[in-house]
Amino acid sequence: MSRVRALVAAFSVAVVAALLVPTSGATADVPATGSAVADTRTPRMATASGSVLGYQCGEGVCLVDPDVPGARPVVVVPDGRFAGVTADGRTVAWVQPDGNLVTAPTAGGAPTTVYTGAIGFQPVISPDGASFLWQFAVPVNGFYYTYRLDVATQDVYGIAACSCTVTHGWAGPTPIGVFPTDNGRPSRICKLDRSGSSSCVAVLVSETRGQLAFPDGSADGQTYVASVDVGGSEFGGVDGPIALFSAATGAVVKDLTSNPNDVTPTLSQEGDRVAFERDDQIVIVDVATGAERVVGPGVYPSWGGTRSQQGGDNAAVSVRGTKASVKAGKIKVKVACAGLGECTGKATLGKSRTVLAKTKYAVAAGKTATVKLKLTKAGKQRFARNGTVKLTLSLRGNGTTVKKKVTVRY
Repeated sequence: MSRVRALVAAFSVAVVAALLVPTSGATADVPATGSAVADTRTPRMATASGSVLGYQCGEGVCLVDPDVPGARPVVVVPDGRFAGVTADGRTVAWVQPDGNLVTAPTAGGAPTTVYTGAIGFQPVISPDGASFLWQFAVPVNGFYYTYRLDVATQDVYGIAACSCTVTHGWAGPTPIGVFPTDNGRPSRICKLDRSGSSSCVAVLVSETRGQLAFPDGSADGQTYVASVDVGGSEFGGVDGPIALFSAATGAVVKDLTSNPNDVTPTLSQEGDRVAFERDDQIVIVDVATGAERVVGPGVYPSWGGTRSQQGGDNAAVSVRGTKASVKAGKIKVKVACAGLGECTGKATLGKSRTVLAKTKYAVAAGKTATVKLKLTKAGKQRFARNGTVKLTLSLRGNGTTVKKKVTVRY
């Protein structure tokens, strides 16, 4: 049994008694619903000032701004089943231990119960927050059913039924799902809808290399991402390298990763990065460069909000060491660049308003480089004789200014 099948079954067996088993291709009866009500409990929240990456962290739900260097995840609730964040990064959703589906502001505030009926595996909120998707497995007939909840009307209805595992996601307001290889057809990402007799209303992507899983669509509608279990069978696993697909052609644009243990990808709102799960760790990969960094322990990431800073992927520059010396009219300092993007800007060394040395710098993401500052006219006069002096080194770039005291020997 694959990982997804095992998890689906674990969640579904507990609630299947509440459902009437539908026939193949039919819509399941809807569990009892309840109107949205405010919950008086107030969980600890993260400040939604920009990009918001949510995920399951152990038994709880965590949020972090991945574009703030050194930011630590905030535990929203210590016990809850994560159900995603909205595209604007302002709302987080989860299933409480009592089974109620709730939403809350990522900036803080009491959660609101939006649904009290039975909720299956992999609940995920739509980008606009108006709907949810989840899945049930029905042991009686071996089918897997994908349901959609429209919050405003409390309408719950089936949009996919298959004797196979159908992982699901969103492409803007459109629910999408992955179907495995069957009857000579390759694995495919499909548009899901209750209209028509087929679960797959329209094929968006076909993948001949193996089984697709956990699809996600970009905010601009240009691309999809999914994991690809290369060479996997219909009843195989769902882990595999993360691939990027064109929405216009349905073809593979590129493989973003090569690790066979990657799964559950989610695109940033800019579409230039993808967060995913690898061996119970949340990892981010840059679409253009392939550079990766680990966020921390967690599974099932969901990404909303846009960068609060611009340029260089919010790369963070820092100075290594506190000592430097003047040689051949230049002062060398070591500069480190954290994050996914290149650190670029202007370096100056001086005291008060007097600039004694300066240069432009460019350091690749994740690297440390030696930056050579050239003495100004004032610097040549200041360092004409031997001695030591404590000066301020300023690195201005990527939307921020970093300052550090450096002792210069000359």
